[in-house]
Amino acid sequence: MLDLKDFLPVGVFTRTHGFRGELILQVQVREAEDIPEMEWVCVEIDGLPVPFFVTQIRDLQEDKRILLLDKITTESQAKELTGCRLFIPAGKFSVKKFRDTGLAEIKGYRVIDENLGELGIADEVIAVAGNPLLKIISGEKELLIPAHPDIILEISRKKKIIRILAPEGLTEL
Repeated sequence: MLDLKDFLPVGVFTRTHGFRGELILQVQVREAEDIPEMEWVCVEIDGLPVPFFVTQIRDLQEDKRILLLDKITTESQAKELTGCRLFIPAGKFSVKKFRDTGLAEIKGYRVIDENLGELGIADEVIAVAGNPLLKIISGEKELLIPAHPDIILEISRKKKIIRILAPEGLTEL
């Protein structure tokens, strides 16, 4: 499970911007220009870190950024995130500039379950509204696992490994 102690706080979403689901981030670190361009971020929702891919980020003012997050496509969805804190990965997570390929970067990563061992190779993340799925290929079998922070423990870009803890029985479906 993702833990907020593995992330660096960046700021708070203060309001929406426009009608496409964009959010204004009030940066709360000393030097706003030092914030790296982000591939993915975590938003604290009900005390839990929820990962989102960043599809667009641009400067608004010295201490404000406009962000567009994957899966947030309407003003009403964005309003639900106002007041939420934004965190960027630290330590074992890499922070790289977002590319148009976005989710495809995990293709080829080995997927290892804490209890069952290696499950196969990550093929893609399937965008299902509110419930993205990690598609894993093992021989001729295909396995779909929710790409949820309670299940995905770690994504190591250096080792090209995704560590998960799948609930009992999920891998047998």
